[in-house]
Amino acid sequence: ELSKKKYNLKFKEKNISKDKIKKKIIKNFGENEWTFFQSLIYGEHLKSAEIYDNFKDIIKKFKNKYEFYIVSHKTKWPVIGKKINLINFAKNFLSINKVSFCSNPLINPKNIFFENTQNKKVKRIKSLKIDLFIDDLEIVLKKNKSKNNILFGQKNKNFLSFDNWRNFEITLFECLFSKIKKDLEKKIGKITNIKFINLGFNNTCIKINSFKGKFFLKVYENSKIKNPLIRELSFYRSIDKLKLSPKIIKVNKKENYILFDYIEGKKIIFPTNSDIIKCINFINKIQLFKKRFCNLALANKSAIDNFETLRKYNQIVNSKCLNLSKQIKNKNINYKLKSFIKYKFLPEWKKLNKNKINFVRENKNNELILSPSDFTFQNIIKKNSKLFFFDFEYSGLDNPIKLVTDFICQPNININKFQIGLIMKFYEKKYGYFDYKTIKYITIITKFKWTLIYINKILNNSSFEEDKLKNIKKYFFRKILF
Repeated sequence: ELSKKKYNLKFKEKNISKDKIKKKIIKNFGENEWTFFQSLIYGEHLKSAEIYDNFKDIIKKFKNKYEFYIVSHKTKWPVIGKKINLINFAKNFLSINKVSFCSNPLINPKNIFFENTQNKKVKRIKSLKIDLFIDDLEIVLKKNKSKNNILFGQKNKNFLSFDNWRNFEITLFECLFSKIKKDLEKKIGKITNIKFINLGFNNTCIKINSFKGKFFLKVYENSKIKNPLIRELSFYRSIDKLKLSPKIIKVNKKENYILFDYIEGKKIIFPTNSDIIKCINFINKIQLFKKRFCNLALANKSAIDNFETLRKYNQIVNSKCLNLSKQIKNKNINYKLKSFIKYKFLPEWKKLNKNKINFVRENKNNELILSPSDFTFQNIIKKNSKLFFFDFEYSGLDNPIKLVTDFICQPNININKFQIGLIMKFYEKKYGYFDYKTIKYITIITKFKWTLIYINKILNNSSFEEDKLKNIKKYFFRKILF
């Protein structure tokens, strides 16, 4: 619009590229005029620019998984024109649009760099060891010489490219999982669309559309768990006769992934009594396959973070609390989060431990059950009236009391007193004892454990989100059982 008003330029197309405008101005008015025009665009008229559709949504979705940077070729002062600080205009634009240099930034201001030459920009990219770089200039990508360069805004046979942030996910998938993509297409045909669902530290979960249907891909990465694929695969194959979990379509141990059939269903937000009973029945049914799981899992048969004794369970959570108390000395932690940890969370933990938890009850082998371990409604899908269960990479043999207390203490879902009663009746009837003291302490400790998990999620995020802290507080002060 500015080029049309200032130079009376006319174009046949509606959406004109920057390159076409540049060529026309240089042709009609010379190089110096184009340089001057840029000082107007990136200076006082920058406020008229708009963020690309879906850009902010993509950053929000992926920022907990990946670190984002902006490396811009920008001089402080215009070469021709008024002496205005172009970097300040750029920062103001990012601030107004809630991208950075604002409260709750999407991209940390420390990750934004302005370089006064193109070569310095490329040098900065290399020094940051960026895994994947997106630019709209082919020359920058050629100088960068990274295998994971992506060209934005135009198609080019030399680079992966996308022209709309809606298409970013399939480009990212092509870039990061190109070997997996080729392998999958041999089985399920050409992939037409993908959507990243879960972006955890241990794995990446992706919904895939292809010519042969819809699928769910789980890629195991950076896991602290030993052989998570083997453990999860052992669990699925042990209980496959029940048909209460997604069907396995393909396994590739070399590329570290499992492909499942995709189940079209809904997440459970408000569990009914019937949902609770179906969860109880699932735990009952899988015990028939305990021996089969042990044979398949071999050395991986104990659940991750399995419950051995009340004292040891308390010690594990205590060590995490001690680590948290060291972390809050970091000046960069948001003061509201720091205040909650320092004056509410840690004092309550110390108060609990002053009571001296001396009751220790060792496991007996016949008390161990086959447990999905991370057994919450986050890992359950409801299709019509049927429940499907998934996510078993922490699974194995464990004490039933840990499964029960994890389930009733799960965040985000408020299980009511009657439903808790159903679960406790099942526990007492099935395992023949009901130790109130043990259950009381384990429930309290489990609540602290879940709170710690969510505090660490905020701490590991590059920007603070107040809504998440409110949810943590709401959960922490919620009465669950006692």
